[in-house]
Amino acid sequence: MKSMQLLSTLAGAIALNSLLFCEISVANETRGFSGTLNLGKQYSYLFYFGKETGDTAVYFFETNSAAGKKILSVCKDKGECSGRGSLKWGAKLPAGIPEPTSAQAEIISVIDVQNKALQNKICSFINTNNVNIRKAPSLNAPVIVQLNRGDGVGAISRQGDWVKIASRESGQRSTPLEGYVFNKYINGCSEDQFDRWRK
Repeated sequence: MKSMQLLSTLAGAIALNSLLFCEISVANETRGFSGTLNLGKQYSYLFYFGKETGDTAVYFFETNSAAGKKILSVCKDKGECSGRGSLKWGAKLPAGIPEPTSAQAEIISVIDVQNKALQNKICSFINTNNVNIRKAPSLNAPVIVQLNRGDGVGAISRQGDWVKIASRESGQRSTPLEGYVFNKYINGCSEDQFDRWRK
């Protein structure tokens, strides 16, 4: 899906106010929208449009969050959506998300962001049973799902002893699954493969 049009900003604003409308469309077609986006000198937001679980929806993401996380508001079908918030400049953006500037921000699709991140994924396998996939690289983070020995996943980065995964792999089928797994419970993630991602 191609990137959508750029929206102009309001330089004097310090927070975002937006009102957007989405149109129903089938997969692989550009979704229509209309609205305004205000970007301040100290705060910035990006919007991502995508298709999840069969519904066309508008998702509001903070720019320092990974795709699919920290959703501020969700609007399905042809409903009206709005969002408000603030974010400090200088936050590190996840792979595939364009850097915002003081003059413009780009609206792209969730699918585009996920696809860019998945281009460098490493196909790996869980090596024991009842392995927790967590929302963050911490033993205190909530468990998303448990996987078992032989389950395939797509690993995209490594943070210390944690490997970030973006998908579950089964034969030719790949389904989104964003989370973290402790490195000793996953095969195929050698040290040299992830050196460039180490913090």
